[in-house]
Amino acid sequence: MTERPQTTVLDALTRRLAADADGPYLDFEGDEYTARRMDAESNRLARALGELGVGKGDRVATLLENGPAQVVSFFAALKLGAVQVPVNTRAGSRPLAGRKSPSWAQRSSWARLTR
Repeated sequence: MTERPQTTVLDALTRRLAADADGPYLDFEGDEYTARRMDAESNRLARALGELGVGKGDRVATLLENGPAQVVSFFAALKLGAVQVPVNTRAGSRPLAGRKSPSWAQRSSWARLTR
């Protein structure tokens, strides 16, 4: 059996940018992203999060519906060396309101993605 070389999600995006930056990369209910668009939007968010102090090892909690913004925030966090922590939007406000802030939330930045 031939072993596959180790790779990361960011490596895969970089390879895709080099091979076919403007071809279809993500299509969510008709909202189409190319690799170039995904890279540009995640770079923009990464810069904004970086300005808020997010860096390597931090967690970025996101409260987003399933969709492109979830993927953009995932790549943005990775580009900073941070980890995206998606919060389940289906949990409703009642379960979220009753929870204590997790210990890592004090060091994390909460971002609302807007288009």
